[in-house]
Amino acid sequence: MPSNKESLFQDHICAFLEREHGYIPLSKSDFTDKEFHIVSKHLVSFIQTTQADKYASIKENYGADTNHEIIKALKAELSKKQLWLIMRDGLMVKCAVKYHGSRANIHIVKDQRKTGLKIGNGGQTPPRTTIEEALAEIEQKYQISKVDAIVIKEICEDVSKKYDIRQKITENRDNENYLKNSAEPKVKSEVRQEYMNRELWEKLEDPIYIQRGGIISLMGKTIIKTILGATG
Repeated sequence: MPSNKESLFQDHICAFLEREHGYIPLSKSDFTDKEFHIVSKHLVSFIQTTQADKYASIKENYGADTNHEIIKALKAELSKKQLWLIMRDGLMVKCAVKYHGSRANIHIVKDQRKTGLKIGNGGQTPPRTTIEEALAEIEQKYQISKVDAIVIKEICEDVSKKYDIRQKITENRDNENYLKNSAEPKVKSEVRQEYMNRELWEKLEDPIYIQRGGIISLMGKTIIKTILGATG
């Protein structure tokens, strides 16, 4: 019986990719997802290998449910946009915000790791950070909800940790012209992008956020001040 040259060639290509480039062969049993055809274990393994810091950050919120939440977020996004767009823009896995109580009396249960007091301050309440001080000012001025306050704090912290932004601001810490005319618009743009990533489009149309001197403007100034304070 003559050999099937096409099948042999396919087997040769597969073996080469597996041997030389570390490709992982899949079997029919791997495709249990009949709707989206996602091979969860390999996708999660890829994320853990290439984006360990992001995975760890998500795990802080979801623990044992981390993998499930990642796949759930991907499926939700695939129902709205094509895969190539997700690969280009990235996938946002929303942070877990825990609530306790009825709908009529909801209060936020804080993450315990964020509520511990600092030791070595004479038993006094530790001083508030720049972000916390700005947040208190925003809450007093605009009467925003607690959920909005959590998002503002989260975005300020996330943007202030971005390496390229921190580096530029630190390098130009004594250049007032740069900080005002270049850094501030850049940081505010990053803040707006974070709201888009969270699909909070309404905030980008709300006057108290986008007006001159509004919440986004205050967030931008706070982020710059936080970076300068941390690297001073």
